[in-house]
Amino acid sequence: FLTYLLGLIVWCLLCQLFHSDIALWFGIQLETGIDRLGSAKYQDRLYEWKTAWLIVQQSPIWGHGWGSYPYQSFMMDTHPSVDHRPRFNVLFNHSHNIVLQLLSEMGLMGLVAVSGSLLYCIKNLLKNPAGMENLFLLSLITISVCHSMLEYPLWYGYFFIPFMIFVALAAPETQSAAPTRPLARWGIGL
Repeated sequence: FLTYLLGLIVWCLLCQLFHSDIALWFGIQLETGIDRLGSAKYQDRLYEWKTAWLIVQQSPIWGHGWGSYPYQSFMMDTHPSVDHRPRFNVLFNHSHNIVLQLLSEMGLMGLVAVSGSLLYCIKNLLKNPAGMENLFLLSLITISVCHSMLEYPLWYGYFFIPFMIFVALAAPETQSAAPTRPLARWGIGL
């Protein structure tokens, strides 16, 4: 099963790397996230991460307060290490990285509280990560968390609500004791 899962992960990575090339075979012009990351005009996210890190350094333990990132980011725009950033007439209200966002607004204490709470909620999934239902839920939760490292989906209800449903399904009373049939395992895998 792990070999099958590793093969799927490699396949997904290859599809991500060659997505725009594959689309060109069908006459579709795409600009993928990987293309944007390599482009100089899309370096604003890297500048925002640098800005967020400077904000974190000002108050690393307690942060600046919930919802303070837009103000702090605006004030930090004059810092010498980010003053040469390209200006796009956009005020970022999020750092596009959930860890940096939590650190800048809630500090290390808030990051530990939120991360610890999440780990406490999904601890039942971590006890048996090889179980099909647990693996499926862990995969869905991991996708949301990884996406939050580059964007800010958990700040929107239509991403946050499914995420919380996945976390809620990790509760012990929702765990199935019945063994999963092979056909069901293939369905979950697909």
